[in-house]
Amino acid sequence: MVILTTVVIPLALPNIFTGLRLEAGMAWRVIIAAEMVAIPTGIGALLMKAENLIRIDIIIVCLIILSVMCFSFEKFFIYLENKITGRWR
Repeated sequence: MVILTTVVIPLALPNIFTGLRLEAGMAWRVIIAAEMVAIPTGIGALLMKAENLIRIDIIIVCLIILSVMCFSFEKFFIYLENKITGRWR
């Protein structure tokens, strides 16, 4: 148990947080894609309606919202990683 808490977990946590940061953006893109296909409401559905109506302004706003959400989740995971693993660096 001592080896797990003093060696294995401190060595694994940076890789775990890297995976979380990379996949947070992918999760948002998958949510938008699912909304495009299956759900009649949400950003994905709005994006599809704007594409059909050739409303570039709405498309750009939807993409900005998506990028802000991805960026904020990445910053959150960086903050969490620094908070948890800061003493091991």
